[in-house]
Amino acid sequence: MQEDNNLEVLLKQMQKFYKSKKDKKTWFIGSVLMFGILYWVLGLDIFTILMLVVVLVVHEVGHFVAMKFFGYRDVGIIFTLIGAVTIGYKENKTAFEEFVVALMGPLPGILLSIIIWVYLSRNLLTINDELMMVLQSYAFVSLVINYINLL
Repeated sequence: MQEDNNLEVLLKQMQKFYKSKKDKKTWFIGSVLMFGILYWVLGLDIFTILMLVVVLVVHEVGHFVAMKFFGYRDVGIIFTLIGAVTIGYKENKTAFEEFVVALMGPLPGILLSIIIWVYLSRNLLTINDELMMVLQSYAFVSLVINYINLL
């Protein structure tokens, strides 16, 4: 599995620059800002960029929590040009652990989308039309991105 070895080498190289909590916060904030600026320059409005950031953060926090649970080291989230990635390192990880870590990314976003849709469709929230549109947009975007990620 040469591809897996290349990924491991890349992760090890990234972790040299990504050790302390301060470094992780700096990389996270800087990468979010660069992500936002890139998509603003490409023509997205601030609302859409913020929604994408929230969708991606919810997704990556799922990976983050699972990695921490299984004892990965140097776990952190970084935004990239096309999304975000949770990085971490663990020797001797099992296939089950990798499966759970992979599943825990899209699962929270999909569940949150379903909960939002149920609340909105059953009028369980008393909210104005503007907020309803924001929640509907978020639920739709989150569901699509997380479903595609499952594939």
